[in-house]
Amino acid sequence: MKSKGFLLTGLLLFFFFTGNAQEKKGEATTTVSTFQLKAANLEELSDINWQDIRDIFKENSPEAPITLAFVVSTNMKQADAQNFRFKITGKTSELDQMIIASQKVLREMESLEKDKN
Repeated sequence: MKSKGFLLTGLLLFFFFTGNAQEKKGEATTTVSTFQLKAANLEELSDINWQDIRDIFKENSPEAPITLAFVVSTNMKQADAQNFRFKITGKTSELDQMIIASQKVLREMESLEKDKN
């Protein structure tokens, strides 16, 4: 009788761990690697909700590589058409520093545009 109980317990544990292992294998993970924002002028980039960008990457693992990219394209082909782009790459764990750097570049671009006008 003890051997039947031991065998039954062993089988139950086997099925329990096998079921959990299969369940974990079936979980899908999604990693967002790039956020790019295109605008027709620099003013459009001044209203960025930076918390939304944090939310986009919140499911990533801390070590996942990510890129923040910003593009201003005025559809003009002149040299002073104020077309520019920049991107910052890093890990998800560095997102706050990447956002601060992006904000700094955008402020500098706004300052240059004001000085030009």
